[in-house]
Amino acid sequence: MEKLRADTDEADSLIARAERLYSLIAPTDNHKKVAETAIFIGNKSNGTGEYSLALKYEIIAEKRLKRIPLCHLLGSTYSLMGNTYLGLKVSKKQEESFRKCYQIGVKLKNPMTMAVGATGLGNYYSSAFDYRSSNRWNFKALKQFDSLNNHLASGIIRVNIATNYRKLKQLDKAEKILGEAEENIRLSNNNYAKLGYYMEIGDQLMYKQKYNEAIPAYKTALDLALLDKANHNISDLCKSLSAAYEKNKQFEESLSALKMHLRYKDKVFNETSNQQLLAIEEQYKTEKKDAEIQLLSKTNALNKSELERKQSLIWAFAFSGILFIAIGIVLWRSNRRKHKTYQLLALKNRIIEEKQQEILSSINYAKRIQYTLLAHDHLLQANLNKYFVLFLPKDIVSGDFYWAIRTKSHFFLAVCDCTGHGVPGAFMSLLNINFLTEAIAEKQLTDPGMILDFVRNRLIENLDQDKHFDGMDGIILAMDLVSREIRYAGANNGPVIVRDEEVIELTYDKMPVGNGIRTNTFQTHVLPYQTGDWLYLFTDGYADQFGGEKGKKFKYSKLKELLLNTSKKSEKEQQVFLRDTFTKWKAELEQVDDICVFGIEL
Repeated sequence: MEKLRADTDEADSLIARAERLYSLIAPTDNHKKVAETAIFIGNKSNGTGEYSLALKYEIIAEKRLKRIPLCHLLGSTYSLMGNTYLGLKVSKKQEESFRKCYQIGVKLKNPMTMAVGATGLGNYYSSAFDYRSSNRWNFKALKQFDSLNNHLASGIIRVNIATNYRKLKQLDKAEKILGEAEENIRLSNNNYAKLGYYMEIGDQLMYKQKYNEAIPAYKTALDLALLDKANHNISDLCKSLSAAYEKNKQFEESLSALKMHLRYKDKVFNETSNQQLLAIEEQYKTEKKDAEIQLLSKTNALNKSELERKQSLIWAFAFSGILFIAIGIVLWRSNRRKHKTYQLLALKNRIIEEKQQEILSSINYAKRIQYTLLAHDHLLQANLNKYFVLFLPKDIVSGDFYWAIRTKSHFFLAVCDCTGHGVPGAFMSLLNINFLTEAIAEKQLTDPGMILDFVRNRLIENLDQDKHFDGMDGIILAMDLVSREIRYAGANNGPVIVRDEEVIELTYDKMPVGNGIRTNTFQTHVLPYQTGDWLYLFTDGYADQFGGEKGKKFKYSKLKELLLNTSKKSEKEQQVFLRDTFTKWKAELEQVDDICVFGIEL
């Protein structure tokens, strides 16, 4: 933390000096020098998380560089803008900026500018889970880096391509490109590149269920991360190493790695939370400034009109000096009262902003805890053929959750919607996950109906002393690892199977897991599936969303039609298609509830 503060203080000092230089040269016509100074301030501001300040100077650089013949500095500006919009989480502008950078590189036939723009687009599409588009841009970047003999960049890009191929389940291609990366990594002799390379080797071996071979790869990557004191990578690698040890039946080593993961996870949070909150604050301040500017414009217009009226009165009644003085005294007293009011409002606003920062910090930390308890990719990939998850909390934390656990005989998967959303819903989700874990791991229940009965009883014991209707709706699946038979139970929600051109709605109990009107025993059903069917589990948030031209609900009938139409696509395409459809439907309206859609190919 001390090093982080020192780096931040140094950056602030450099920014202050650069801003003084900018104020001196800004009035001149030396557009290139002004742009270079603005780019420097933008780059340093990005590093300290002051994204609104960075964007201000990047826009200045863009305008200045457009006044001179096209040069690579404009491409650098757009690349920097892309990183700023990434920090502000404005994905459309992020993609647009990196694309402009690439196009300038093409016009100038500048390999480095093309490579930087293409790399930014590759990272953007990867974060949007569009791995095919990501690799298309990664290969364009790789072509330029190879031509420049930049072994470090070429090695990192090849590892990124391998990661995308693995996530697309094209393992042959992933292994081939990772083999090509080995020579680049060796020649670059860079710890960061080596770390990513060995991490991807471990991930590929985990995918192939070669857990014993994955362990030394992860350990090599961990040694490099420890050498560089890269706490974020140390945390991720310990988590992966714990999973590999667990799969390899080395439970003591798995527990040790998990403890190390949690220790470094706290360090990562302590180092990054200030920057994350600063990014939120910067975005909030930008929006607030826009509103203040509009208010100030209106106030200025009113003040101007008032001043003109007073001047007319003064000229018309100049002989009445006493009246003029009286009006002046009244206005002076009024302005004094207004000044005191503004000071009080400014103090209150500062207190509110400080409280908001504290609340956001707590909620963001709660999000990290909640996401740790959700079903992780290693577990799902090891037990499901093809799947996707669309998980869109209404607020930072969610009342919806998807959760899984594996025992010696069964694999269990639950998709549930708890009472409420935001912080109350998140508390309910954590409580219900705990009760599900207790039912399966401790009580060793395997019957889905009995599991829901157990969770309901535990909720009533702990929460419903005053007969509150707190609980959850949801579906739990139990897959027999030997017979492959799947049984399920549903509470106010049932799974849907899409087979060929047919949507098959399965039966469920019309009562919640909680203190509802009905408290009958939950029924367990055998899932009547065929190989190649797509099974969908979803909560009510998608169907209940208002939108479209008339602002009406999406509805379950339309959702089931959507699932029928998208079931022929790949799992990633389904996830992107459902997300894009939801975004288009919602448009400018507020999201009304948490959303979770889980699709599985059987």
